[in-house]
Amino acid sequence: MALNISITRFYSSLDFLINPKAPPTYDNSRGHNMEDIWVLNDGTTPLMSCKVQTVANLEGIDKGAAFLHTIEPGEFFIRAFVPQRSFYGDIHGIVGAKTMAGELIDFNSITSTNPFRWLVHDTQKKREYPDGTMFPPGVLVRSAWSDGCFIMLPASLTKVSQLFKQYGIKKDQLVPTVLKMGSK
Repeated sequence: MALNISITRFYSSLDFLINPKAPPTYDNSRGHNMEDIWVLNDGTTPLMSCKVQTVANLEGIDKGAAFLHTIEPGEFFIRAFVPQRSFYGDIHGIVGAKTMAGELIDFNSITSTNPFRWLVHDTQKKREYPDGTMFPPGVLVRSAWSDGCFIMLPASLTKVSQLFKQYGIKKDQLVPTVLKMGSK
């Protein structure tokens, strides 16, 4: 069999503002966080599943971030083991997907108008404390903040990477993926 990924985004995930009448803030933009489901399959046999954030929820918080950076439902690929840069652990790229703005994400996990990558990563991020020292691995952000990336807990990302390796998935190999909408 061949590895593949199926992701279910729940309609409620699109409603990420806790108070829709209030402006987006880190506290207000974390409603329905990480409630979508990622399933890694060997053919039709599920190997693991986990919660994942699939909706871009940083619009109005981070400069340039947009809800329309959210990946549209459809078929695309996850590119295994891309360079880490600003993340800890193994990360993977999103390839061949379209954003809700209609932009195609290329093999480098970017679009023609946006140099920032669409990735699969966890809730750790390499960032600085106010004194300039770095947050160490294991320090999680309060919520899964996304500008289009798929984000999961560190243990889940580790399991995905372990299964990729166990099944012989190498750096830059593409794993077929489908994202569909669903109801709880």
